[in-house]
Amino acid sequence: MGSPVCHLNPTNKGTETDSAWFTGSLGILDERASCYAALSALARYPDSTPVHAITVAARMCDSDLRDAGSRALSWAHNVPDPCSLAVEHMRLFGGFGVPGATGHLINVLGEVSWQHRAIQQMSELYRRLGYWTEDVESLTLCPGHAANALAFMSHCLLLGDLGIREAADVATEFFERYLMDWMPRFGDALVLESAHPVTTLTGVAVSAFARAETLELVRGSALSAS
Repeated sequence: MGSPVCHLNPTNKGTETDSAWFTGSLGILDERASCYAALSALARYPDSTPVHAITVAARMCDSDLRDAGSRALSWAHNVPDPCSLAVEHMRLFGGFGVPGATGHLINVLGEVSWQHRAIQQMSELYRRLGYWTEDVESLTLCPGHAANALAFMSHCLLLGDLGIREAADVATEFFERYLMDWMPRFGDALVLESAHPVTTLTGVAVSAFARAETLELVRGSALSAS
């Protein structure tokens, strides 16, 4: 018999809801899942100031880059109106027909035929593991959007904590196939193009966390081979 699949409420749109629900209802606290959830929240259009996500992202920064976290936290606590962040988000990520300055799709550098195939494959994984998202072709909502891909990783890691082995295996494969090469490029592009402390922090945190995740993957592979 295959591993059970946990289907969450379909109102979950891949924000920090997964992490909060698992932590509050089941007492599960997964640091890696929290990091992915925070990065996902920062890659979504900000309806409000994402203070919790900024706080988590600030902790991901290497010691020599902690200033990025401090500046973002200072903005979050002293500028409660997220309007400037929303404008910057539109400039960088695009949306509503406006092209962004950075590639926010995880397969943005692939050939068009590969992009369509990859998005279809991701959609199938999302459905299989019970992660709900707007499965449409809009670049701001599609499965290949950075926010959805990062939130899916959080979702799988939390399911893995519940003993669902398939979810843990999918998380490893998903990172290796789609995120390992893309995340550092995405983070560097954000840092280069950003003019806002929160999006600068997002770029720094994405790059730092990608390095940590890659080292963890290499370490795990070495242990498995020994």
